[in-house]
Amino acid sequence: MTGFQNNTNDKRVQKILENLRLIEKSARANKAGPEQVTDLLKPVVDHIMSMGAAITEDAPSPPRAGNGKPAPYMTVKQMAEEASLPDLTYAMAVYLNRIDEHLKET
Repeated sequence: MTGFQNNTNDKRVQKILENLRLIEKSARANKAGPEQVTDLLKPVVDHIMSMGAAITEDAPSPPRAGNGKPAPYMTVKQMAEEASLPDLTYAMAVYLNRIDEHLKET
Protein backbone atom coordinates (compact mmCIF):
# COMPACT_ATOMS: atom_id res chain seq x y z
CA MET A 1 0.00 0.00 0.00
CA THR A 2 1.42 3.35 -0.94
CA GLY A 3 2.21 5.91 1.72
CA PHE A 4 2.81 3.34 4.46
CA GLN A 5 6.26 2.32 5.63
CA ASN A 6 5.24 -1.32 6.02
CA ASN A 7 2.49 -3.64 4.87
CA THR A 8 0.77 -4.34 8.22
CA ASN A 9 -2.52 -2.94 6.89
CA ASP A 10 -2.59 -5.13 3.77
CA LYS A 11 -4.35 -7.98 5.62
CA ARG A 12 -6.88 -5.55 7.07
CA VAL A 13 -7.71 -4.22 3.63
CA GLN A 14 -8.13 -7.77 2.34
CA LYS A 15 -10.57 -8.52 5.18
CA ILE A 16 -12.54 -5.39 4.35
CA LEU A 17 -12.71 -6.47 0.71
CA GLU A 18 -13.80 -9.98 1.73
CA ASN A 19 -16.61 -8.51 3.83
CA LEU A 20 -17.68 -6.23 0.99
CA ARG A 21 -17.84 -9.24 -1.33
CA LEU A 22 -20.05 -11.04 1.22
CA ILE A 23 -22.34 -8.01 1.41
CA GLU A 24 -22.43 -7.88 -2.39
CA LYS A 25 -23.36 -11.59 -2.53
CA SER A 26 -26.05 -11.09 0.10
CA ALA A 27 -27.45 -8.09 -1.76
CA ARG A 28 -27.79 -10.19 -4.92
CA ALA A 29 -29.43 -13.06 -3.00
CA ASN A 30 -31.86 -10.66 -1.33
CA LYS A 31 -32.47 -8.74 -4.57
CA ALA A 32 -31.44 -5.50 -2.87
CA GLY A 33 -31.25 -2.49 -5.15
CA PRO A 34 -28.40 0.01 -5.42
CA GLU A 35 -30.20 2.42 -3.08
CA GLN A 36 -30.50 -0.23 -0.34
CA VAL A 37 -26.83 -1.20 -0.67
CA THR A 38 -25.84 2.48 -0.60
CA ASP A 39 -27.91 3.03 2.55
CA LEU A 40 -26.35 -0.02 4.19
CA LEU A 41 -22.79 1.08 3.41
CA LYS A 42 -23.29 4.80 4.10
CA PRO A 43 -21.70 4.67 7.60
CA VAL A 44 -18.65 2.92 6.15
CA VAL A 45 -18.29 5.38 3.28
CA ASP A 46 -18.77 8.34 5.63
CA HIS A 47 -16.07 6.99 7.93
CA ILE A 48 -13.65 6.45 5.07
CA MET A 49 -14.30 9.97 3.83
CA SER A 50 -13.60 11.41 7.29
CA MET A 51 -10.37 9.47 7.86
CA GLY A 52 -8.10 12.12 6.38
CA ALA A 53 -9.06 14.60 9.08
CA ALA A 54 -9.11 11.95 11.82
CA ILE A 55 -5.58 10.77 11.08
CA THR A 56 -4.12 14.22 11.67
CA GLU A 57 -5.92 14.75 14.98
CA ASP A 58 -4.39 13.78 18.30
CA ALA A 59 -5.73 10.66 19.97
CA PRO A 60 -8.54 11.42 22.41
CA SER A 61 -7.78 11.58 26.09
CA PRO A 62 -9.66 9.46 28.63
CA PRO A 63 -13.01 10.86 29.76
CA ARG A 64 -12.94 12.90 32.96
CA ALA A 65 -15.65 14.07 35.30
CA GLY A 66 -15.73 17.73 36.34
CA ASN A 67 -13.38 16.98 39.24
CA GLY A 68 -10.66 15.55 36.98
CA LYS A 69 -11.32 11.94 37.97
CA PRO A 70 -12.42 9.25 35.51
CA ALA A 71 -16.12 9.50 34.67
CA PRO A 72 -18.17 7.08 36.83
CA TYR A 73 -20.31 5.20 34.29
CA MET A 74 -21.89 2.06 35.67
CA THR A 75 -22.92 0.42 32.38
CA VAL A 76 -22.23 0.79 28.68
CA LYS A 77 -25.89 1.72 28.19
CA GLN A 78 -25.64 4.46 30.81
CA MET A 79 -22.51 5.82 29.17
CA ALA A 80 -24.13 5.78 25.72
CA GLU A 81 -27.14 7.68 27.05
CA GLU A 82 -25.46 10.13 29.41
CA ALA A 83 -21.85 10.65 28.37
CA SER A 84 -20.52 13.82 26.81
CA LEU A 85 -19.32 13.74 23.22
CA PRO A 86 -15.62 13.60 24.29
CA ASP A 87 -16.41 10.58 26.50
CA LEU A 88 -18.23 8.84 23.67
CA THR A 89 -15.39 9.62 21.27
CA TYR A 90 -12.91 8.07 23.68
CA ALA A 91 -15.11 5.00 24.13
CA MET A 92 -15.34 4.60 20.35
CA ALA A 93 -11.55 4.80 20.06
CA VAL A 94 -11.16 2.06 22.68
CA TYR A 95 -13.81 -0.06 20.98
CA LEU A 96 -12.22 0.30 17.53
CA ASN A 97 -8.76 -0.47 18.93
CA ARG A 98 -10.12 -3.68 20.46
CA ILE A 99 -11.62 -4.70 17.12
CA ASP A 100 -8.34 -3.90 15.40
CA GLU A 101 -6.42 -6.05 17.90
CA HIS A 102 -8.87 -8.90 17.38
CA LEU A 103 -8.45 -8.66 13.61
CA LYS A 104 -4.67 -8.80 14.03
CA GLU A 105 -5.01 -12.07 15.94
CA THR A 106 -7.18 -13.78 13.33
